[in-house]
Amino acid sequence: MNGAIANGPILSLRNLSAGYGDEPIVEDVSLDIEARTITTIVGSNGAGKSTLLKALYGLNRRFAGTIMLQGQAIEELSPIRRLEQGLAFVPQGRCNFPLMSVRENLSLGAYGLAREVAARRLDGIFALFPVLAAKPHVAAGNLSGGEQQILEMAMVLVKEPRVLLLDEPSIGLSPKNLGIVLQVVRDIQNAGTTIIMVEQNVKGALSISDTAVVMELGRVIAVDTPARIIGDPTISRAYLGRRATASDA
Repeated sequence: MNGAIANGPILSLRNLSAGYGDEPIVEDVSLDIEARTITTIVGSNGAGKSTLLKALYGLNRRFAGTIMLQGQAIEELSPIRRLEQGLAFVPQGRCNFPLMSVRENLSLGAYGLAREVAARRLDGIFALFPVLAAKPHVAAGNLSGGEQQILEMAMVLVKEPRVLLLDEPSIGLSPKNLGIVLQVVRDIQNAGTTIIMVEQNVKGALSISDTAVVMELGRVIAVDTPARIIGDPTISRAYLGRRATASDA
């Protein structure tokens, strides 16, 4: 779905502090995200995970720091301009138009594209997501929870972003739908999109991830492979909510 990616990190954060009101929640975060990878951000409730995603997309106040998307500074851009530059965001909870059909929702996602381009990209979305191709005229509100989550990811993928931010894509889903959505996340990565995800189902998310980022009280305290993060007993007990084994990753 994406064109050639230049060498080096596709997304770089340097000393990013962001939040709401007068005080930052996320402080001094520096990260490099490699292209075509899945990065999962984990940590306890209130660690600042969702705030960090919103900061990347420009939905809260930036106090300090820079955000570079493939070498271009985007921290001063509005969310719509960040989308145009190739950064997309699927927020937590339902964000489709439930009375409109699957195709109509996807067409809204393609708003602003030339008609021929939009038609071609919708064809590509249906090829990538057969579950949506089978129900183009079904109202979004009549889809299962997992199907709605897939639709919401597809609505932003119509714009062919280089980086996709996902905030709790499995929230409220059954175990079966969780598995389906995580497989779709992997399919999106395989199609060439870089993914940064916050996910409540830590074991499932880390099982498909290349990198794990651990946050505590608004700061990044560890960045490593999922196997090493899970294999660290202190981190596993404190931030993953259980005693885990490396085989989980």
